[in-house]
Amino acid sequence: MSGKKAWEVCEDRIRERYEQNGCKTIRTSVGSDFLALCKGKNPTPVEVKLGCGPLSRKQRETKAWAEANNLGYIKESCRCSRRSR
Repeated sequence: MSGKKAWEVCEDRIRERYEQNGCKTIRTSVGSDFLALCKGKNPTPVEVKLGCGPLSRKQRETKAWAEANNLGYIKESCRCSRRSR
């Protein structure tokens, strides 16, 4: 695992999946992990969770802002047996 923490491996795996599907990804700061720039779609903030954890207050604020600006907001999970909402 080359010294990476589990959440870093999870985030890398999800980001690589977006890139393999033709999207460019840009790391962001607090509120989301990266911005997915997919051809023909609006830029979309993506938050990656290890497990089924809820969004933090800042992440909920970012989600509300993104949705109000027609950007959407995607919550991806690793190691979660239930669907994200």
